[in-house]
Amino acid sequence: MAAHALYRRAIPAAAAITRWQAPDGWSHRRFDWAAPANVRPRGSLLFQTGRGDMFEKYLEAFAHWHVRGWSITAFDWRGQGGSGRCTPAGDCGHIDRFETYLDDLAAFWTQWDAEGPRVLIGHSMGGHLALRAVVEERVDPVACVLVAPMLGLRAPIGPRFGERMARLRRALSLAIDREFIAERVWAGTMLPAYGVIPPHIGNYGERAELDFKAASPLEREDEAKRLMAAAGYGPGMPLRLALRYNRSDNNRRTIAAIAEQWAAIGVETSLIETDSAAHFAHLREGGDFDVARAGWIGDYSDPQNFLFLLQSDNKGLNYANYTNPAYDALMRDAERETDLKKRAELLAKAERILADEHPYVGILYFSNRNLISNKVEGYIQNLRGANASRFVSLKP
Repeated sequence: MAAHALYRRAIPAAAAITRWQAPDGWSHRRFDWAAPANVRPRGSLLFQTGRGDMFEKYLEAFAHWHVRGWSITAFDWRGQGGSGRCTPAGDCGHIDRFETYLDDLAAFWTQWDAEGPRVLIGHSMGGHLALRAVVEERVDPVACVLVAPMLGLRAPIGPRFGERMARLRRALSLAIDREFIAERVWAGTMLPAYGVIPPHIGNYGERAELDFKAASPLEREDEAKRLMAAAGYGPGMPLRLALRYNRSDNNRRTIAAIAEQWAAIGVETSLIETDSAAHFAHLREGGDFDVARAGWIGDYSDPQNFLFLLQSDNKGLNYANYTNPAYDALMRDAERETDLKKRAELLAKAERILADEHPYVGILYFSNRNLISNKVEGYIQNLRGANASRFVSLKP
Protein backbone atom coordinates (compact mmCIF):
# COMPACT_ATOMS: atom_id res chain seq x y z
CA MET A 1 0.00 0.00 0.00
CA ALA A 2 3.04 2.29 -0.27
CA ALA A 3 1.60 3.85 -3.43
CA HIS A 4 -1.26 5.27 -1.39
CA ALA A 5 0.88 6.86 1.31
CA LEU A 6 0.12 10.35 -0.06
CA TYR A 7 -3.45 9.95 1.23
CA ARG A 8 -2.36 9.57 4.85
CA ARG A 9 -2.73 13.28 5.53
CA ALA A 10 -4.76 14.65 2.59
CA ILE A 11 -8.39 14.27 1.51
CA PRO A 12 -8.42 13.01 -2.11
CA ALA A 13 -9.30 15.78 -4.57
CA ALA A 14 -12.12 13.72 -6.08
CA ALA A 15 -13.70 12.94 -2.70
CA ALA A 16 -16.59 14.91 -1.24
CA ILE A 17 -17.02 15.94 2.41
CA THR A 18 -20.68 16.72 3.14
CA ARG A 19 -23.18 16.48 5.99
CA TRP A 20 -25.85 13.85 6.60
CA GLN A 21 -28.71 14.39 9.02
CA ALA A 22 -30.08 11.53 11.09
CA PRO A 23 -33.87 11.27 11.48
CA ASP A 24 -33.65 13.13 14.82
CA GLY A 25 -31.78 16.01 13.14
CA TRP A 26 -28.25 15.21 14.34
CA SER A 27 -25.68 16.31 11.76
CA HIS A 28 -22.96 13.83 10.80
CA ARG A 29 -19.83 14.53 8.78
CA ARG A 30 -19.83 12.33 5.67
CA PHE A 31 -17.15 11.13 3.22
CA ASP A 32 -17.84 9.93 -0.36
CA TRP A 33 -15.31 8.90 -3.00
CA ALA A 34 -16.76 7.55 -6.25
CA ALA A 35 -14.92 4.74 -8.04
CA PRO A 36 -12.50 5.94 -10.73
CA ALA A 37 -13.93 6.10 -14.24
CA ASN A 38 -11.07 4.10 -15.77
CA VAL A 39 -11.62 1.02 -13.61
CA ARG A 40 -14.43 -1.52 -13.82
CA PRO A 41 -16.76 -0.67 -10.89
CA ARG A 42 -17.09 -3.39 -8.26
CA GLY A 43 -19.65 -1.87 -5.90
CA SER A 44 -19.83 0.35 -2.85
CA LEU A 45 -18.17 0.08 0.57
CA LEU A 46 -19.56 1.69 3.71
CA PHE A 47 -16.76 1.91 6.28
CA GLN A 48 -17.57 2.28 9.98
CA THR A 49 -14.85 3.64 12.24
CA GLY A 50 -13.86 2.70 15.78
CA ARG A 51 -14.31 4.42 19.14
CA GLY A 52 -12.93 7.98 19.13
CA ASP A 53 -12.02 7.69 15.43
CA MET A 54 -12.52 9.90 12.40
CA PHE A 55 -12.53 8.71 8.81
CA GLU A 56 -9.24 10.50 7.94
CA LYS A 57 -7.43 7.76 9.86
CA TYR A 58 -8.35 5.25 7.13
CA LEU A 59 -7.67 7.28 3.97
CA GLU A 60 -4.77 5.04 2.94
CA ALA A 61 -6.99 1.94 3.15
CA PHE A 62 -9.73 3.79 1.26
CA ALA A 63 -7.24 4.51 -1.55
CA HIS A 64 -6.23 0.84 -1.68
CA TRP A 65 -9.87 -0.18 -2.28
CA HIS A 66 -10.63 2.80 -4.52
CA VAL A 67 -8.09 1.97 -7.23
CA ARG A 68 -9.61 -1.51 -7.40
CA GLY A 69 -12.99 -0.17 -8.45
CA TRP A 70 -14.81 0.43 -5.17
CA SER A 71 -16.79 3.54 -4.28
CA ILE A 72 -16.06 4.48 -0.66
CA THR A 73 -18.45 6.03 1.87
CA ALA A 74 -17.97 6.70 5.57
CA PHE A 75 -19.31 8.99 8.28
CA ASP A 76 -18.10 9.99 11.72
CA TRP A 77 -20.26 8.63 14.53
CA ARG A 78 -22.20 11.26 16.42
CA GLY A 79 -20.27 12.58 19.40
CA GLN A 80 -16.85 12.06 17.82
CA GLY A 81 -14.75 13.22 14.87
CA GLY A 82 -16.53 15.89 12.89
CA SER A 83 -20.02 14.89 14.03
CA GLY A 84 -20.30 17.12 17.10
CA ARG A 85 -20.26 16.21 20.76
CA CYS A 86 -22.90 14.71 23.03
CA THR A 87 -21.54 16.48 26.12
CA PRO A 88 -20.39 20.07 26.82
CA ALA A 89 -16.76 18.86 26.80
CA GLY A 90 -15.36 19.51 23.35
CA ASP A 91 -12.51 17.06 23.78
CA CYS A 92 -14.64 14.17 25.03
CA GLY A 93 -16.40 11.70 22.74
CA HIS A 94 -19.35 10.08 24.47
CA ILE A 95 -22.55 8.16 23.76
CA ASP A 96 -25.03 6.88 26.34
CA ARG A 97 -26.26 3.82 24.43
CA PHE A 98 -24.97 1.94 21.40
CA GLU A 99 -28.57 1.64 20.23
CA THR A 100 -28.29 5.30 19.15
CA TYR A 101 -25.41 4.37 16.84
CA LEU A 102 -27.39 1.40 15.51
CA ASP A 103 -30.33 3.70 14.73
CA ASP A 104 -27.97 6.04 12.86
CA LEU A 105 -26.41 3.20 10.89
CA ALA A 106 -29.80 1.71 9.95
CA ALA A 107 -31.13 5.09 8.85
CA PHE A 108 -28.02 5.88 6.81
CA TRP A 109 -28.12 2.44 5.18
CA THR A 110 -31.74 2.96 4.13
CA GLN A 111 -30.98 6.37 2.60
CA TRP A 112 -27.60 5.44 1.09
CA ASP A 113 -27.85 5.78 -2.69
CA ALA A 114 -25.03 3.40 -3.56
CA GLU A 115 -24.25 1.78 -6.88
CA GLY A 116 -23.63 -1.95 -7.29
CA PRO A 117 -23.30 -4.50 -4.46
CA ARG A 118 -23.17 -2.87 -1.03
CA VAL A 119 -20.53 -4.09 1.41
CA LEU A 120 -20.28 -3.10 5.09
CA ILE A 121 -16.85 -2.89 6.73
CA GLY A 122 -16.35 -2.11 10.42
CA HIS A 123 -13.25 -1.63 12.53
CA SER A 124 -13.21 -2.09 16.33
CA MET A 125 -16.40 -0.47 17.66
CA GLY A 126 -17.57 -0.11 14.07
CA GLY A 127 -17.14 -3.89 13.66
CA HIS A 128 -19.21 -4.52 16.79
CA LEU A 129 -21.98 -2.25 15.53
CA ALA A 130 -21.85 -3.66 12.00
CA LEU A 131 -22.22 -7.21 13.29
CA ARG A 132 -25.10 -6.26 15.57
CA ALA A 133 -26.85 -4.46 12.72
CA VAL A 134 -26.54 -7.54 10.50
CA VAL A 135 -27.66 -9.98 13.21
CA GLU A 136 -30.63 -7.78 14.07
CA GLU A 137 -31.44 -7.52 10.33
CA ARG A 138 -31.28 -3.73 10.29
CA VAL A 139 -28.90 -3.71 7.31
CA ASP A 140 -28.58 -6.17 4.43
CA PRO A 141 -25.08 -6.04 2.92
CA VAL A 142 -24.00 -8.66 0.39
CA ALA A 143 -20.90 -9.06 2.57
CA CYS A 144 -19.75 -7.82 5.97
CA VAL A 145 -16.07 -7.50 6.90
CA LEU A 146 -15.12 -7.09 10.58
CA VAL A 147 -11.62 -5.80 11.35
CA ALA A 148 -10.58 -6.40 14.98
CA PRO A 149 -14.23 -6.07 16.06
CA MET A 150 -15.02 -5.00 19.61
CA LEU A 151 -16.90 -8.08 20.80
CA GLY A 152 -16.02 -8.34 24.48
CA LEU A 153 -19.03 -6.28 25.54
CA ARG A 154 -22.22 -7.26 27.31
CA ALA A 155 -24.84 -6.58 24.69
CA PRO A 156 -27.89 -8.18 23.01
CA ILE A 157 -25.58 -9.62 20.36
CA GLY A 158 -24.97 -12.69 22.53
CA PRO A 159 -28.36 -14.39 22.52
CA ARG A 160 -29.35 -13.08 19.07
CA PHE A 161 -26.15 -14.27 17.42
CA GLY A 162 -26.32 -17.55 19.34
CA GLU A 163 -29.85 -18.19 18.09
CA ARG A 164 -28.80 -17.49 14.52
CA MET A 165 -25.85 -19.87 14.76
CA ALA A 166 -28.09 -22.53 16.33
CA ARG A 167 -30.41 -22.25 13.30
CA LEU A 168 -27.45 -22.70 10.95
CA ARG A 169 -26.26 -25.74 12.89
CA ARG A 170 -29.78 -27.14 12.71
CA ALA A 171 -29.75 -26.66 8.92
CA LEU A 172 -26.48 -28.58 8.66
CA SER A 173 -27.89 -31.33 10.88
CA LEU A 174 -31.11 -31.57 8.89
CA ALA A 175 -29.21 -32.02 5.63
CA ILE A 176 -27.29 -35.09 6.82
CA ASP A 177 -28.94 -38.37 5.77
CA ARG A 178 -27.89 -40.54 8.69
CA GLU A 179 -29.73 -43.62 7.44
CA PHE A 180 -27.87 -43.46 4.12
CA ILE A 181 -24.52 -43.12 5.86
CA ALA A 182 -25.25 -45.94 8.32
CA GLU A 183 -26.56 -48.38 5.73
CA ARG A 184 -24.65 -47.51 2.56
CA VAL A 185 -21.35 -46.08 3.76
CA TRP A 186 -20.95 -48.28 6.86
CA ALA A 187 -22.82 -51.30 5.45
CA GLY A 188 -25.21 -51.47 8.41
CA THR A 189 -22.49 -51.70 11.06
CA MET A 190 -23.47 -48.33 12.58
CA LEU A 191 -26.78 -46.92 13.85
CA PRO A 192 -28.20 -43.50 12.85
CA ALA A 193 -27.75 -41.02 15.73
CA TYR A 194 -30.30 -38.36 16.63
CA GLY A 195 -28.94 -37.42 20.03
CA VAL A 196 -25.91 -37.45 22.30
CA ILE A 197 -26.90 -40.42 24.46
CA PRO A 198 -26.79 -43.85 22.73
CA PRO A 199 -29.67 -46.33 23.15
CA HIS A 200 -29.91 -48.67 26.15
CA ILE A 201 -27.76 -46.55 28.48
CA GLY A 202 -28.39 -47.33 32.15
CA ASN A 203 -29.78 -44.99 34.82
CA TYR A 204 -31.78 -43.08 32.22
CA GLY A 205 -35.27 -42.77 30.82
CA GLU A 206 -36.41 -41.51 27.42
CA ARG A 207 -33.62 -39.90 25.41
CA ALA A 208 -33.96 -36.37 24.02
CA GLU A 209 -33.70 -37.00 20.29
CA LEU A 210 -33.90 -34.46 17.46
CA ASP A 211 -37.47 -33.48 16.62
CA PHE A 212 -37.07 -34.19 12.88
CA LYS A 213 -36.19 -37.86 13.27
CA ALA A 214 -39.53 -38.97 11.79
CA ALA A 215 -39.41 -36.49 8.89
CA SER A 216 -38.55 -37.65 5.38
CA PRO A 217 -35.22 -36.68 3.77
CA LEU A 218 -37.05 -34.27 1.43
CA GLU A 219 -38.86 -32.59 4.33
CA ARG A 220 -35.57 -32.18 6.17
CA GLU A 221 -33.83 -30.75 3.11
CA ASP A 222 -36.66 -28.24 2.53
CA GLU A 223 -36.45 -26.99 6.11
CA ALA A 224 -32.66 -26.79 5.90
CA LYS A 225 -32.90 -24.63 2.77
CA ARG A 226 -35.40 -22.31 4.49
CA LEU A 227 -33.06 -21.89 7.46
CA MET A 228 -30.10 -21.21 5.16
CA ALA A 229 -32.08 -18.60 3.22
CA ALA A 230 -33.19 -16.91 6.44
CA ALA A 231 -29.51 -16.64 7.42
CA GLY A 232 -28.65 -15.00 4.10
CA TYR A 233 -27.25 -18.01 2.23
CA GLY A 234 -28.44 -19.39 -1.06
CA PRO A 235 -27.69 -19.29 -4.80
CA GLY A 236 -24.73 -16.99 -5.37
CA MET A 237 -24.02 -16.73 -1.63
CA PRO A 238 -22.85 -20.16 -0.40
CA LEU A 239 -21.88 -20.98 3.17
CA ARG A 240 -18.21 -22.01 3.00
CA LEU A 241 -16.97 -24.43 5.66
CA ALA A 242 -13.78 -26.36 6.30
CA LEU A 243 -14.42 -29.83 7.71
CA ARG A 244 -11.58 -31.49 9.65
CA TYR A 245 -11.43 -35.24 10.21
CA ASN A 246 -9.00 -37.98 11.17
CA ARG A 247 -7.75 -40.27 8.43
CA SER A 248 -9.41 -43.61 7.75
CA ASP A 249 -11.18 -45.10 4.73
CA ASN A 250 -14.58 -45.13 6.46
CA ASN A 251 -14.17 -41.59 7.77
CA ARG A 252 -13.15 -40.39 4.31
CA ARG A 253 -16.27 -41.92 2.77
CA THR A 254 -18.47 -40.55 5.55
CA ILE A 255 -17.10 -37.02 5.20
CA ALA A 256 -17.46 -37.14 1.40
CA ALA A 257 -21.12 -38.14 1.81
CA ILE A 258 -21.75 -35.30 4.27
CA ALA A 259 -20.08 -32.76 1.97
CA GLU A 260 -22.28 -33.93 -0.92
CA GLN A 261 -25.43 -33.71 1.22
CA TRP A 262 -24.51 -30.22 2.41
CA ALA A 263 -23.95 -29.12 -1.19
CA ALA A 264 -27.67 -29.68 -1.80
CA ILE A 265 -28.50 -26.83 0.63
CA GLY A 266 -25.84 -24.41 -0.62
CA VAL A 267 -22.77 -25.30 1.46
CA GLU A 268 -19.30 -25.41 -0.09
CA THR A 269 -17.15 -27.75 2.01
CA SER A 270 -13.37 -27.99 1.92
CA LEU A 271 -11.80 -31.00 3.62
CA ILE A 272 -8.83 -31.13 6.01
CA GLU A 273 -7.54 -34.67 6.63
CA THR A 274 -4.85 -35.48 9.20
CA ASP A 275 -3.80 -38.58 11.10
CA SER A 276 -5.70 -39.30 14.32
CA ALA A 277 -2.94 -38.16 16.67
CA ALA A 278 -2.62 -34.76 14.99
CA HIS A 279 -6.39 -34.37 14.61
CA PHE A 280 -7.31 -34.96 18.24
CA ALA A 281 -4.30 -33.05 19.54
CA HIS A 282 -5.55 -30.08 17.52
CA LEU A 283 -9.00 -30.39 19.12
CA ARG A 284 -7.77 -30.94 22.68
CA GLU A 285 -5.41 -27.98 22.50
CA GLY A 286 -8.19 -25.61 21.42
CA GLY A 287 -7.19 -25.38 17.77
CA ASP A 288 -9.44 -23.40 15.46
CA PHE A 289 -11.89 -25.14 13.13
CA ASP A 290 -15.24 -24.63 11.39
CA VAL A 291 -16.53 -28.19 11.76
CA ALA A 292 -14.60 -31.19 13.04
CA ARG A 293 -15.26 -34.90 13.42
CA ALA A 294 -15.20 -36.33 16.94
CA GLY A 295 -16.30 -39.52 18.65
CA TRP A 296 -16.65 -40.97 22.12
CA ILE A 297 -16.94 -44.46 23.61
CA GLY A 298 -18.39 -44.41 27.10
CA ASP A 299 -16.34 -45.64 30.03
CA TYR A 300 -19.47 -46.89 31.78
CA SER A 301 -23.20 -47.14 31.11
CA ASP A 302 -24.47 -43.81 32.41
CA PRO A 303 -25.68 -40.65 30.60
CA GLN A 304 -23.31 -38.43 32.59
CA ASN A 305 -20.37 -40.11 30.86
CA PHE A 306 -21.56 -38.58 27.57
CA LEU A 307 -23.09 -35.30 28.69
CA PHE A 308 -20.03 -34.20 30.68
CA LEU A 309 -18.19 -33.77 27.37
CA LEU A 310 -20.04 -30.49 26.75
CA GLN A 311 -19.65 -28.86 30.16
CA SER A 312 -17.88 -25.52 29.84
CA ASP A 313 -15.18 -26.49 32.38
CA ASN A 314 -14.21 -29.61 30.42
CA LYS A 315 -11.26 -27.94 28.71
CA GLY A 316 -9.74 -31.05 27.17
CA LEU A 317 -12.79 -32.72 25.64
CA ASN A 318 -15.28 -29.90 25.01
CA TYR A 319 -13.77 -29.41 21.57
CA ALA A 320 -16.33 -26.82 20.44
CA ASN A 321 -15.84 -24.72 23.60
CA TYR A 322 -19.60 -24.94 24.09
CA THR A 323 -20.82 -22.77 26.98
CA ASN A 324 -24.35 -22.63 28.32
CA PRO A 325 -24.87 -21.64 31.98
CA ALA A 326 -28.25 -23.42 32.13
CA TYR A 327 -26.67 -26.63 30.87
CA ASP A 328 -23.80 -26.39 33.36
CA ALA A 329 -26.27 -25.75 36.20
CA LEU A 330 -28.30 -28.86 35.32
CA MET A 331 -25.15 -30.97 35.21
CA ARG A 332 -24.05 -29.68 38.63
CA ASP A 333 -27.49 -30.36 40.07
CA ALA A 334 -27.37 -33.90 38.67
CA GLU A 335 -24.00 -34.49 40.35
CA ARG A 336 -25.51 -33.64 43.74
CA GLU A 337 -28.79 -35.55 43.25
CA THR A 338 -28.89 -38.97 44.92
CA ASP A 339 -32.36 -39.96 43.72
CA LEU A 340 -31.71 -41.78 40.41
CA LYS A 341 -35.10 -40.88 38.94
CA LYS A 342 -34.71 -37.17 39.71
CA ARG A 343 -31.11 -37.31 38.50
CA ALA A 344 -32.24 -38.84 35.19
CA GLU A 345 -34.81 -36.04 34.78
CA LEU A 346 -32.12 -33.38 35.27
CA LEU A 347 -29.83 -35.07 32.76
CA ALA A 348 -32.69 -35.36 30.25
CA LYS A 349 -33.27 -31.59 30.52
CA ALA A 350 -29.58 -31.05 29.84
CA GLU A 351 -29.71 -33.32 26.80
CA ARG A 352 -32.76 -31.43 25.52
CA ILE A 353 -30.70 -28.20 25.52
CA LEU A 354 -28.13 -29.92 23.31
CA ALA A 355 -30.86 -31.18 20.97
CA ASP A 356 -32.18 -27.62 20.61
CA GLU A 357 -28.85 -25.83 20.19
CA HIS A 358 -26.91 -28.41 18.12
CA PRO A 359 -23.39 -27.70 19.43
CA TYR A 360 -22.62 -31.24 18.32
CA VAL A 361 -24.35 -32.93 15.39
CA GLY A 362 -24.85 -36.61 16.12
CA ILE A 363 -24.46 -38.79 13.03
CA LEU A 364 -23.76 -42.39 14.06
CA TYR A 365 -23.72 -44.62 17.10
CA PHE A 366 -21.11 -47.37 17.26
CA SER A 367 -22.66 -50.84 17.27
CA ASN A 368 -21.56 -54.44 17.50
CA ARG A 369 -22.55 -57.26 15.21
CA ASN A 370 -21.55 -60.79 16.12
CA LEU A 371 -22.27 -64.12 14.51
CA ILE A 372 -22.71 -66.49 17.47
CA SER A 373 -23.04 -70.24 17.08
CA ASN A 374 -25.83 -71.89 19.07
CA LYS A 375 -23.09 -74.07 20.54
CA VAL A 376 -21.63 -71.11 22.43
CA GLU A 377 -22.47 -70.85 26.13
CA GLY A 378 -21.84 -67.93 28.49
CA TYR A 379 -21.92 -65.21 25.82
CA ILE A 380 -23.98 -62.22 27.00
CA GLN A 381 -25.01 -59.36 24.71
CA ASN A 382 -23.90 -56.01 26.14
CA LEU A 383 -23.33 -52.43 25.00
CA ARG A 384 -19.57 -52.73 24.83
CA GLY A 385 -19.60 -56.07 23.06
CA ALA A 386 -17.08 -57.36 25.58
CA ASN A 387 -17.12 -60.95 26.81
CA ALA A 388 -14.22 -62.40 28.77
CA SER A 389 -13.16 -65.68 27.17
CA ARG A 390 -12.95 -67.42 30.57
CA PHE A 391 -16.74 -67.22 30.84
CA VAL A 392 -17.39 -68.51 27.31
CA SER A 393 -17.41 -72.17 26.36
CA LEU A 394 -18.62 -74.52 23.63
CA LYS A 395 -21.22 -77.17 24.13
CA PRO A 396 -19.89 -80.71 23.61
